[in-house]
Amino acid sequence: MDFSIAGISIALLIVGIVEAAKQFGVKGKGSMALAMGLGVFFVGLAQALTQSLIPLAAVVWIKLAVTALAGGLAAMGYYDFARRLRNGDASHCCGPSEDIDILARIRGATSR
Repeated sequence: MDFSIAGISIALLIVGIVEAAKQFGVKGKGSMALAMGLGVFFVGLAQALTQSLIPLAAVVWIKLAVTALAGGLAAMGYYDFARRLRNGDASHCCGPSEDIDILARIRGATSR
């Protein structure tokens, strides 16, 4: 079974949505319940799309919505990553020596 919609991995989409929800204050069991609900919804949606249970006119809009959602989540991730780099905290992205090298290159490029 293909666990993707419009070429977007359902698993990665769910992780992105749950992580975004955590930034808005969802915690603990709430994030687990959200992940479970999203899993049921998106896997069911993927099955329905695969088995042509959804009218073709709606399929285009569903794929558009899923792609736009993934784009929004990616933008949130890039924004957060850039903010951490700017503040000198890239410890979540790389190993310690890589952090220093990345920060040095960015600061060197911005000071030119």
